[in-house]
Amino acid sequence: MSEMNMCVNCHAVQDAQGLIFHADGCPNKPTIYTYPVEITDAQQIAGLQAEVERLKENLLDVVLQACQSGEDIDSMAISSYADAMRILDEYGMIEIDTDHMRRVIAHLPESGAK
Repeated sequence: MSEMNMCVNCHAVQDAQGLIFHADGCPNKPTIYTYPVEITDAQQIAGLQAEVERLKENLLDVVLQACQSGEDIDSMAISSYADAMRILDEYGMIEIDTDHMRRVIAHLPESGAK
């Protein structure tokens, strides 16, 4: 981003709410949100909701890959994965069986709901 809050790649400009909607193919996509105070535009709300769904799916993929890797994971990563699993549980994407600090045991819901 330049000093004028314009993307140097696609020339998208930051709006009054602090949002920058990059053009398709821009390397700065997804949309960069900087300090939005209140979003009332239906298109912006829909864009944010779609972005949240995409991020939840990516978070689930990361956690599943880590759980299935069978490799040693350092303690910082274990804490991050545990936090991620708690977030996924809040959205019903996984179900936590046991939760004790960094030790979180969970399974995918039988319904396959995400």
